[in-house]
Amino acid sequence: MPVARAGPIERRRAGTRSWRAPLLGAGLALLDGCYSYVPLKGPEPQAGMRITAQLTDSATASLGAYVGRNAASVSGRVMGVSGDDLSMAVTSVQTRDGQVSYWKGENISLPRSFVAGIRERRLAKGSTVLMGGLVTAGLFVLIDALAGGIFGSDEGGPPPPPQ
Repeated sequence: MPVARAGPIERRRAGTRSWRAPLLGAGLALLDGCYSYVPLKGPEPQAGMRITAQLTDSATASLGAYVGRNAASVSGRVMGVSGDDLSMAVTSVQTRDGQVSYWKGENISLPRSFVAGIRERRLAKGSTVLMGGLVTAGLFVLIDALAGGIFGSDEGGPPPPPQ
């Protein structure tokens, strides 16, 4: 009884399928960075929002022992707003000279008088579309190259004419 076997083309295509999931995962991970911080829309932040709170000069002096010396802004997720306090799970603190220290979500409570301004994290639509298009095109080129389409294949062309 004859056994059907896959030729070289089928084996190569099946091999490239194993690359698709990791490549798509890497492309999606790149899209995570397409955000920007814009002025807060609305009177105050809502629980769960990702924000950056710019600190006043008096906050920088008063909070130095808690968030680090010379802190200019605190970024993180809003845990709640109660009265005159803003509660945050901090992910990073940026100093006035631009250095950033990363936190692991520790909670702090900022008096509103210490906050000079609030910016919320929003999806940057233009950057996301551009990055998504570039990643998608790159993935198609890479998958095609791995399948032998761009750089040729070992299949060869049509047979030579008879002599």
